Amino acid sequence: MTQSCPPKAGSVPSWRSRAGSPTSPTAPYVRPARRPPYQNRRRPCRARHRAARPRRSTQWGRKYSPEFRADAVALYHSSPGGTYASVAKDLGVNHETLRTWVRDAEQGARPGAVEATAMEKEYRQLRARVKELELEWEILRRAAKYFAAETSW
Repeated sequence: MTQSCPPKAGSVPSWRSRAGSPTSPTAPYVRPARRPPYQNRRRPCRARHRAARPRRSTQWGRKYSPEFRADAVALYHSSPGGTYASVAKDLGVNHETLRTWVRDAEQGARPGAVEATAMEKEYRQLRARVKELELEWEILRRAAKYFAAETSW
């Protein structure tokens, strides 16, 4: 039991004034209500529990065939005044997904788009090669510096 201050002269202890209350010594023990999970405690890392959760099989990670995508873009272009949301609802896809497909189809239809993507691909490969060569050069520079310091007696 916790210690409390002595009662004032002539006063009645608080537990006697509330006879029959749940805090009085004569009241039967009542187990406190169970607190909800993680109340006043640190919540565990969500990433750890997310991996154990099964993925939804309805919309998440669904792959659509290129033919379906092309048909969806053609349907959007053929419906006058049709919005992304209305066409996407008819097809059962997200409106942002349809918008992305339309944007990609319009970029691919521009003349010179194929050459631009080929050049971008080559540019990325060259940038990766330059980065690799710079890393190799840095390793060789550090090795030469290490061996030069080791041999100077």
